[in-house]
Amino acid sequence: MLIKGPTDRTFFVGGIGDLVSRLVGSARTSHTGVPGRKPIRTGSLSVDFATDGGLPRGRIVTLVTPAEDPIDPLVCSVAASVSAAGRPAALIDVDFGYATEPKIVPHDPNLWVVRPDTLSQVMPLIEELLRAGVDMLAIRSLLSAVTNPKAGHGIATELRDVIGAIDNVARIEGRSVLLVERDSPLNPIDDYYRSARTAVVNSSALELVRPTSSSESGMTAYEVISPRNPLVHNRVSIEIEPDGTISRTGDLLDAGAAQNLIRRDGPRYFYANELLGADRHSAKVSLTQRPNLAQRLEFELNKQLEEQLDSGAKPLIIAPPSRRHSTDQTSRTTPIDRVVNTWFESEHRPVLPLLVGSTYVFKLDIGAPHHERGAQGATFTEPDFGDRKNIDLLISLFSDDFTIASPHHRLNLPKKANSDVIRANVTVLRPGRCRIDVIISLRRELEVLQRLQVEVEAIRPSVQVER
Repeated sequence: MLIKGPTDRTFFVGGIGDLVSRLVGSARTSHTGVPGRKPIRTGSLSVDFATDGGLPRGRIVTLVTPAEDPIDPLVCSVAASVSAAGRPAALIDVDFGYATEPKIVPHDPNLWVVRPDTLSQVMPLIEELLRAGVDMLAIRSLLSAVTNPKAGHGIATELRDVIGAIDNVARIEGRSVLLVERDSPLNPIDDYYRSARTAVVNSSALELVRPTSSSESGMTAYEVISPRNPLVHNRVSIEIEPDGTISRTGDLLDAGAAQNLIRRDGPRYFYANELLGADRHSAKVSLTQRPNLAQRLEFELNKQLEEQLDSGAKPLIIAPPSRRHSTDQTSRTTPIDRVVNTWFESEHRPVLPLLVGSTYVFKLDIGAPHHERGAQGATFTEPDFGDRKNIDLLISLFSDDFTIASPHHRLNLPKKANSDVIRANVTVLRPGRCRIDVIISLRRELEVLQRLQVEVEAIRPSVQVER
């Protein structure tokens, strides 16, 4: 395979061992072990606000870019952010001789570029790089390569398993994987491409789509889409400098305006009641010439972003099950104040703590509290029924600590009675405090009604639990 380090101008031939040894030796800090839960910052505050802090760890993010671009500026920006923290970033270029686009070698001082010889080298390469501590791994043209007729459709049919394997190793290592695909399918109506595309989207935590044309000169727009939650759909524009990098001052102006720290009056920009400039260019020049002012604005934006990330719903802690008493579940009366009940079951019995690697049934209903089943209720935000006797809710489940078989569920909520119970098979991925994020939405209006966080303790199977 061909390898190029951040300081190399040309590729050299080597194996996975050569790459890992050079990569580990180049890191400025120790990068082994699983990092924290905080997302990886993208280097653009505008994108960070739109994606709830940046690229989620332990997940796949899909980035669809125009075909004519050799590499998206957002990839280089994330690589710079990761490199500033002393961790490596890498790009696997799955672009072989049969690709329709010409090979263009991206050169970035913060990015390792690897070009494998065959598709069979891709998965072992991904596993070794993530385990070696690569914090952000971009994989370019994987979908185009495996759906190319010259690659053989037999490989395309295995893409779902490959994506699943990438998702698993990303979750285990706590890294972020960015699948970069060019918006130029070889055959848009090809069944293999459509099937492969569906597999990629379904495994992605976020999808960033960059259209070919920009609305303003120098501005690049991204659609931020959550494939599993239709309520998450943002649009953000960032300014690209002539050298292909994201404009820092332009990003400060855009993020500041979006977060109401920058006020615009026609073409003029104001910050803290002070005129920055009569137009965008002069405002950028003002921030460049006054670095203290730019640092102050950046500090306020970072503080606001951290507060946004920390302002989630108070965790709903699943308490250890109390002594169970025989009760007639059909005799529950209609509650005055309903709650959201959540609990875990195995073979129809409440169970805590959970065991890593085991599969359980996560259950949720809305109605009277029933602590006898090991559940603890959170106050439910009642919707406005109006003249309706019932309302359809959309229950969406997200987690970095569990594999969730069915993340979306329809729940019919009567106006004056308890709801039915939704059931989702979940598998524990890691020990410690594990969390499931629950979003309750009005299904028809696509309006978020309530957010909850369910936390539960998980241990390894070798640990003996006293009964």
